[in-house]
Amino acid sequence: MTVLHAPDVTDGPLSLTRRTIPLAELRRPLLPSRISRATVAALLLGEAEAERRGGGIVVPLG
Repeated sequence: MTVLHAPDVTDGPLSLTRRTIPLAELRRPLLPSRISRATVAALLLGEAEAERRGGGIVVPLG
């Protein structure tokens, strides 16, 4: 199971640079401040379809 740990979501466009990273690789002290709902939805679908990680906590970046 993969858990997507998202920051505050906002209305806005889909990010063309969207990606997820494992929580352990996050170099910032805090999560990104905001991300659009459309971007979170696209990342969730991508993670569900790809089944790359085999589980864990990921952080969306966009």
